[in-house]
Amino acid sequence: MEEKVLLAKPIKEHMFTQLNTKISEIKQPLKLVVFQIDPTPESQIFLASKQRLAKQLGILCEVIHYSISTSEEQIIARIEKLNKDHSVTGIMIQKPIPSKYDYQNLIDHIEPKKDVEGVTKSQQQTQTLIAPTAHSVLAFIEYYHIPIKDQTIVIIGRSNIVGMPLYQILHNQTQVYLCGRNTPNIQEIIQKGNLIIIAIGEKEWLRGDMINPNCTVIDVGTNYENHRIYGDVCWEEVYPKVQKITPVPKGVGALTSLMLMDNVVRAYSLQ
Repeated sequence: MEEKVLLAKPIKEHMFTQLNTKISEIKQPLKLVVFQIDPTPESQIFLASKQRLAKQLGILCEVIHYSISTSEEQIIARIEKLNKDHSVTGIMIQKPIPSKYDYQNLIDHIEPKKDVEGVTKSQQQTQTLIAPTAHSVLAFIEYYHIPIKDQTIVIIGRSNIVGMPLYQILHNQTQVYLCGRNTPNIQEIIQKGNLIIIAIGEKEWLRGDMINPNCTVIDVGTNYENHRIYGDVCWEEVYPKVQKITPVPKGVGALTSLMLMDNVVRAYSLQ
């Protein structure tokens, strides 16, 4: 039954090799600059993972630390300076950040060609650099040959890093429903789905009685509780019913940092 479980590991190994080859052909150093503002323990873990991967790939990763006393104007001034720095390939702001800052305002000052998270309004429109989490979902679809043509896809969650970019990319290829958890008739819509992609950040929200048998489920959720990670899918109920499913952990989330580094390489080609 394990063939039902779609793991990130083989995709990660394949992509890591491809990225290593691409980077070896680039004659100048690639550099990612990460802004970290009053970090939480959770954000420290995420950042450490990015730093380790960057080092393995030979990408320079510079972290700029700011305390909560730093003004938004000071951070924007530094971003604008880095936009003009030709040695900097990509820029990102590590989330979460304190609520006193306007995250969208900060990121919209990043030069779109250096927006490796694909979150500026410009990148959301062009999809030149796809948000790494959305890109991870697409990698699962491609690697595991999940059918798209003539299928019904239900995306639950409208964030600008998962739901919205996936909808923009997929809705021209097949029928796609983009929903929130409070969408009217949400259960009826989910029942139509051959492929369900869920990213709402609510532990075990998708239950076994909500899906049709033999669909495929991609769980993008990451929910922390009592030092454990849970997805948005109730595994015990959904796993027995589906054709294929991604687990949490070892699923989509395990690919996201690699997709970020892939965007660093793509950003180099845009500059």
